[in-house]
Amino acid sequence: MPRWSLPAIVLMAISLLLAPAAACAQATPPATPAALAYTIRTDLVYDTVGGTALSLDAWLPEDGKVNRPVVVVVHGGGWIGGDKADEHRQMIATTLAEAGFVVASVNYSLAPDQIFPQPVSDVQTAIAWLRQPAQVAALGIDPTKFAALGDSSGGNLVGLVGSMGEGSLDTGSRVKAVVSLSGPMSFEVDLASGGGAGSVLTYLGCTDAAQCPNRQLASPTHYVDPSDAAYLLVNGTEDTTVTPLQVEVMAQALDAAGVEHEDLVIPGALHGSYLWRDPLVVADVLAFLHAQLGE
Repeated sequence: MPRWSLPAIVLMAISLLLAPAAACAQATPPATPAALAYTIRTDLVYDTVGGTALSLDAWLPEDGKVNRPVVVVVHGGGWIGGDKADEHRQMIATTLAEAGFVVASVNYSLAPDQIFPQPVSDVQTAIAWLRQPAQVAALGIDPTKFAALGDSSGGNLVGLVGSMGEGSLDTGSRVKAVVSLSGPMSFEVDLASGGGAGSVLTYLGCTDAAQCPNRQLASPTHYVDPSDAAYLLVNGTEDTTVTPLQVEVMAQALDAAGVEHEDLVIPGALHGSYLWRDPLVVADVLAFLHAQLGE
């Protein structure tokens, strides 16, 4: 039988007492990064359509870094209203800028003056404009790392930006990641998605739902191919404007093409930008963007 000296017994007792504390210290999660300060440059004109200047607001983190990834934020409003600087856009852009992303909150042409495909064309033009060398230098952005985030009708537009086109995701108007908060993904499944059949038909430029080819052409599901951006699709179970069925049909299209996606259907949650009031949704969006853009 082994014999233990008194000092050895004392040392063993101390080590046993300290072990739980050491384990707890190792298990402590890393501290959340401090929110970055930022500046805002407003009303940067990126195009003119039908005599109307189209502009965006740029939110720029202030920590001296350059080559930052960009999140293009596209407002909702049923394609007939909304604004780049409304309360919800301020809330979303603040969170993203504090997390280290350059944010471009975009205004685009509205129906009935401009109908599909002009609104999505505007968003694509804004992305291509931001990639020009002058904007890259002035705003300190990485032209190869773009994402697009939109809610409701803005979710439809970013869904189209993510699925239209083929090939490289770091040039032109292509993006690496799309976040849709209650965005209509297929008008063939549900014409009323996004604000009621009347609002949708106005956007699509149709008077008869049965004779409206833009129902298909304005649906992000129509364009999905294997080269497309990764998607994060978020909906609430209590959203009666754009139901979770839209997540399901887009997920099926992305699966068929082998495109990466994450789907979040939040119990009890409502429509569009109100999803941003859920801290778990915000955390999931930030984690997704950081993973896809490598920041």
